[in-house]
Amino acid sequence: MTVTSPEAPRRPAPKPVDREKLQRRAVWLMFSFVVLTLAAVTVFRLSGAEPIAQPPTTAIAAERLVLLERPERNGPVFVRDAETGRLMARSDRNKNGFIDVIGRVVDRQRLVDGTDPDAPLRVVRFDSGRISLIDVDSGRRIEITGHGSENVAAFARLLDR
Repeated sequence: MTVTSPEAPRRPAPKPVDREKLQRRAVWLMFSFVVLTLAAVTVFRLSGAEPIAQPPTTAIAAERLVLLERPERNGPVFVRDAETGRLMARSDRNKNGFIDVIGRVVDRQRLVDGTDPDAPLRVVRFDSGRISLIDVDSGRRIEITGHGSENVAAFARLLDR
């Protein structure tokens, strides 16, 4: 049987946590991370390197030039065939609400870029099944495929008409 004496050494009590010092360190680390991220992005942009997160381009299976029209500021978007002017879809019918969202994104980006607000867009289906919307004027590309099956279907219907 082991007997412990009452005078056995005890562990020292933990030091109290200096919360102010801990908070200052956390803020300093967050600030450092932001500065490091901005520096990395700046170097990348100034070097002229190409973006690497773009999907590989495969052969085009189908494409169509369309015009997005919004006659009223808060009204629906009308999608017309750029060649014939035929109305192909409205954003307020048949689960086409995503067309309205994309229309607003395109309008905003064109305003920022200073490009023609009435330029046509290319709706493209690649062999891989991926669907993209390409702004003819600026070359900007919106990948539709990652936005859910109903949203992809809204743009796929434009190619099937």
